[in-house]
Amino acid sequence: MLATLGRVAQRTDIFDLGTLGLHSGEGRSLELTVPIEPFDLAGQRYSAKGGDVDVKLDVSHMTTGYALRLRYSARLDGPCMRCLEDAGRAPTEIDAREVDQPGGGDDLSSPYLDGLHLDLRAWARDEQARLISEEEVVKQAERQAEDILEEARAREREIRLGAEDYADDILNTLEINLQKFTAAVQRGRDRLQGREGAEVA
Repeated sequence: MLATLGRVAQRTDIFDLGTLGLHSGEGRSLELTVPIEPFDLAGQRYSAKGGDVDVKLDVSHMTTGYALRLRYSARLDGPCMRCLEDAGRAPTEIDAREVDQPGGGDDLSSPYLDGLHLDLRAWARDEQARLISEEEVVKQAERQAEDILEEARAREREIRLGAEDYADDILNTLEINLQKFTAAVQRGRDRLQGREGAEVA
């Protein structure tokens, strides 16, 4: 069953899941305001406009542990994001999930949950950094792909020009040989005509 609590107005850095009083199989959906501190990525500085983001947090209590979902939209200031916004991109959309199940190993252990204390500020910041990193990877891949295509085009032009030069050399050689062959044929005909004239005389 999923119930919805009223909006929590204050800024929330660390949220205590214990205050929800959830039993196994129960869940809550909360609307919170979470601060995102400026962070550095690839030598560039990024920050959320206004410093805070409004998030929706879904919490489900499993038999052991919790399933968590964090959603929010944010506009960021930074070199990469300015390029995206210049192209008319909408605010970045985050939809992240975490599962924390005691004894489940690393795959089922959330780095943002310490006991019942959920570090929303770190989670929101890391998801934003991850998204920007993916955007930068895509941009770098596109640039590399364009470089590869340009190199391929240049190579194709070189091959085409080289093929044309080669064909021109072949035709030139053929022309010279043809001229020699024509001259030889003409000389042969001249000799034949000379013999025929001598026999008639």
